[in-house]
Amino acid sequence: METPLDNQVTPTASLDDHSTLPTGNSWSCQQNNANNAYYVTIPSANVNNNNKNNTYAVVPVAESDRLLDLLFEAESDCWRNKKRRFDAARFHYNLKEVFDLEDKIRNHIYVPGTSVCFVLNYPRYREVFAAKYRDRVGHHLVAPFILSVSEKVHEHNGNISHGNRCNHSAQTAAEKIQKNLREYPDGVVATMDVSGFFMNIVRSMAYDVFVDFSKKFVPTGYSDDEVTELLRLLYIFIMHDPTSDCLRHSPISAWNNVAKNKSLFGNDGKGLPIGNFYSQLIANLVLAVWGMAILALGLDCKITQFVDDMCIVAANADIIRKVREESERVLSSLGLTLHPTKFYIQPVRHGVQFCGRVIYADRMYIGNRTVRACKNSIRLAIEHCSLENAYKLQCSFNSYVGFMCHCRSYNIQKMLMQMVLDSDYKKWLYFEDRKGKIVCEVKNEYKPKNIRIKELHEIREYQKLYEYEYSSKSKCSTEQRAA
Repeated sequence: METPLDNQVTPTASLDDHSTLPTGNSWSCQQNNANNAYYVTIPSANVNNNNKNNTYAVVPVAESDRLLDLLFEAESDCWRNKKRRFDAARFHYNLKEVFDLEDKIRNHIYVPGTSVCFVLNYPRYREVFAAKYRDRVGHHLVAPFILSVSEKVHEHNGNISHGNRCNHSAQTAAEKIQKNLREYPDGVVATMDVSGFFMNIVRSMAYDVFVDFSKKFVPTGYSDDEVTELLRLLYIFIMHDPTSDCLRHSPISAWNNVAKNKSLFGNDGKGLPIGNFYSQLIANLVLAVWGMAILALGLDCKITQFVDDMCIVAANADIIRKVREESERVLSSLGLTLHPTKFYIQPVRHGVQFCGRVIYADRMYIGNRTVRACKNSIRLAIEHCSLENAYKLQCSFNSYVGFMCHCRSYNIQKMLMQMVLDSDYKKWLYFEDRKGKIVCEVKNEYKPKNIRIKELHEIREYQKLYEYEYSSKSKCSTEQRAA
């Protein structure tokens, strides 16, 4: 794929500096025959050949750049969360795969492979593309480069964005909104989001936005050549259409439930695939343009953003109206639109629902949808009661409670705990109260580690019994022969 960077010329390094080379004879990388090889006399550069048994020095032909090192770091980061996958293990334990990927990237012949596509049905139907492990390594290669730029952009915007950032989360966004509500006790609060955000991002526009930001907020720790190479690779990822080469892991009928503005199929030139690492980071930068425009108005308001969800706390409703008008203008220039119905505006005292939480100035509650999801997860586990499902239920319960523990939800946690204890799972699971957070644990005798130890003890006891019986029989036989 030809990129805007293909016509740029990179100057070659000078080869005239011999100050760092050793004087005397040095072996060449080219042999003459099985027993004879060429050597070079430095600094005269005379080439001769001699027996390989001579102990000449070895001088590297060229100094390797950092691309291979960066690839190994990217693969290590990607492997951390994919150890259970077969394709990940096949790549990770085959060193040739990394060198092949580095060769394709360096020679500009890299093309993303076949993606896996499927449909999720909760909390609503949506389409997800998952890249091959080899391509995920490439995503992790460009991710630190994107983050080096995006962090500077978000800091310049006053850290209003909390999505897909280190030390930022939905919880930090909720806490920021709560702080803003306290600053405007007599004000108004509004929320809005972008309609079909990921699927309507114009790919070429997203790439141009990143290039503009990378010029203004220069990434640290990268040379000019590395920036050029990574920009070329990022262009390939952003402009790649995964629908052209994908395997569907959901029935075709599942796409009947997916809204047209939430699918990449038939959406030529638009959309970043949900499920790819770089998509989340680039999408955040696209909306950073919106954040800069709103902050430039200098209005008496506070903004908090989590991906495409926006919350504005202002002194009065007129300010909210101006923010919405400016938002429509800026998003229109980016090829995006505000959702026509997902617009909430109320006095601050009524609170606001954001990222699964109901937020007030002095308290915070968990959203009803999260509670229903946890109840459904427990009911489904109860229908198929087993020790194996007990391990899964433990992880699921603790995940939901970890989400709830920052809110006023202790009674809800107790209610969910009682649902588990009223079932057969009380045989395997128990609960602890840890500073207001109810934690689910597997009983010691049913923990996988202890089960394995018990099995080993049983095997050892059986072996001891077998050895005793064998030694007894041998002793009897010896006594009989002696008699």
